[in-house]
Amino acid sequence: MTRMLAALAALALVGCSATRSLEPLEKGTGAVTASFGGPINANLGAAIPLPITSVGYMHGLDGKTNLYGAFYPTGLIFFGVPGIDVGVSREVLEPQGARPRIMLDGVVYAFAGNAGPGKPPFAGRMWFDAASTFVWPIGEHALFTSVDLFLQPGPGEFNAYLNPHVGGRARLGRVGLQLEYTWWGPWVDTQYMQAEWRGPGGYGGSTVQLGLDIQIGKKGDR
Repeated sequence: MTRMLAALAALALVGCSATRSLEPLEKGTGAVTASFGGPINANLGAAIPLPITSVGYMHGLDGKTNLYGAFYPTGLIFFGVPGIDVGVSREVLEPQGARPRIMLDGVVYAFAGNAGPGKPPFAGRMWFDAASTFVWPIGEHALFTSVDLFLQPGPGEFNAYLNPHVGGRARLGRVGLQLEYTWWGPWVDTQYMQAEWRGPGGYGGSTVQLGLDIQIGKKGDR
């Protein structure tokens, strides 16, 4: 297991991508998803989000449940570490007045590869994430807040990160644009780490992500 693989998964993926489920899709419909952005890091001379990308697909199972998966091309192209995620989300409370919609998510991440020297020549790891998202629809648009628990088990180690998120989504017809801010590991003192992560007060790190979804197969088109 290389340090690069561990850093990529623990910091770039903590708290899901920016294409989280904000509502259940209609049964039998789908959406192509993508996200761009990551933890803010200053090792290259400026505090900028790492350019982590994901491309995936989301499917409406029964009008309440979404199934989804994504591939992370950035890990393969720049680090030689391919990765995927698969997950399920479900609406457990519908919005009414000031009451938000509540979506529950469960995701499994899997990465493999060895971009560093030495042994082993191949390494693989899995991570797990569970999230609760509170969504306030505003017409076709939405504001949301979320908290997730990201678990990083492995040989000789176990890390857990509880991460708050806030964001919004604008919908333009079939296209949804989503902007999200995450404060990962708010209790973790990162001031003296080799990697220059940027978090409020020197704790944890800030992640900024832009998400895109394009809905396909709406019932009205059939």
